[in-house]
Amino acid sequence: RVALPDLKSALEKAVKARGETYSQITAFVCYWDDDDARAQEDGETFSHMMADLFGVASQTFVMKHENPFPGWDLGDRLHQEVSSKHRICKPTLFFFFYAGHGIINQEEKICSMVHHRS
Repeated sequence: RVALPDLKSALEKAVKARGETYSQITAFVCYWDDDDARAQEDGETFSHMMADLFGVASQTFVMKHENPFPGWDLGDRLHQEVSSKHRICKPTLFFFFYAGHGIINQEEKICSMVHHRS
């Protein structure tokens, strides 16, 4: 977990990067519906922080554990979100927040969302 002041500071730096003026800033939050690591709480905290501190709206996507291909649904939703921002043809900052378990592959530097089925 990252302390809220540290996250706020990092996000402020990203928003102000290179003096760029963004016409739109948005956030996308996702987590598993049956996560045991308080992911929903973390996602809600992030969404509230973005709204309260920066006036940024968040979209939330809850991945269903019974879905055999959750990546397809997540990919479709992300495509919709990014495409809608791209259509405005102005600088846009898009935050992606995943709350939950994951694996980092050090060789390829890939973070994979992991869901353990029981």
